[in-house]
Amino acid sequence: MTQTGDIMKVVILAGGRGLRLNNLTDEQPKPMLLINGVPLIQHIINHYNHYGFNDFIICTGYKSEVIEDYFLNNMPDEMSIKIVNSGEYSSIADRLWSIRKEINNEPFLLSYADNLSNVNINKVINSFNKSERILTLVAVHPYIDYGVLNLKGNNLISFKEKGVDKNSWINGGFMVADYKIFEVINKYQAKGFGYILEYLASNNNINVYKHNDFWKAIDNNKDLIYLESLLDENDNILNQYKD
Repeated sequence: MTQTGDIMKVVILAGGRGLRLNNLTDEQPKPMLLINGVPLIQHIINHYNHYGFNDFIICTGYKSEVIEDYFLNNMPDEMSIKIVNSGEYSSIADRLWSIRKEINNEPFLLSYADNLSNVNINKVINSFNKSERILTLVAVHPYIDYGVLNLKGNNLISFKEKGVDKNSWINGGFMVADYKIFEVINKYQAKGFGYILEYLASNNNINVYKHNDFWKAIDNNKDLIYLESLLDENDNILNQYKD
């Protein structure tokens, strides 16, 4: 049974640069981009803290010192935040392997550092517990930047405007992992985290929790502009967690 609340550790993958954000990440890593005046990674920490989690391991790489400096000056007394720098060019699998001894053989929460959501973390954990599988990931609907044509031969049957695609699901970047995942990482570390997910799926070891509400990935400048437009409509959307 998974531990919950402040006992369970939260691992945040924050080592990437964010090359598709152009010069915005020349001086800082993507997780430190400001959203409503607050770094992206702080929004993610606030999300987990809302559900009672306060023990964090941040896996860094590119511009790690920027993240380190930030938390040196912004460390709440009730939180534990440990930063582990595995190098600028480490893969996700490498970063996870580097913190395996910090997990203490327990299940843990795992998150990318560039996704924002209001998913109910406790419900994700409950889904993980019931599934008895190695990994539970939160599935979300992707946002499509272009209109999609539905064709039959050379005839246009329907046209879907850009926006959220309710017919498709992708990995939303919020996960719960059993410690057994390190056995798989040890075996397939060189093949990367994507392959590890494929391996787990092929062995029926991934459980999916479907989230139909707010979610946004920050991959490029368009995503920042879109998120800012959402905030113009509802400036409290980042704090409307699902209870």
